[in-house]
Amino acid sequence: MRFNNEWFTFLEYKDVEPTSNRAERAMRPVVIKRRVSQQTRGEDSMGSYAMQMSLYMSSKLQGQDYVENLSNILMSGASSKP
Repeated sequence: MRFNNEWFTFLEYKDVEPTSNRAERAMRPVVIKRRVSQQTRGEDSMGSYAMQMSLYMSSKLQGQDYVENLSNILMSGASSKP
């Protein structure tokens, strides 16, 4: 109920879609690959896979290079360790 005022945001802004179909279609290949490969059976591997796919899809949607983004994250994490 706390989102009642946000249900029709798509009527006010032309760039907001009324459904989540685009996001669901974008994630479909990732979900199918995960199911077919069966590589995410454990909790650790599921979390790692979800994090990597989130970064991959975000990079793709923003027109950025996934490998470069991942490299920057890893390098910034390595340089912040004592």
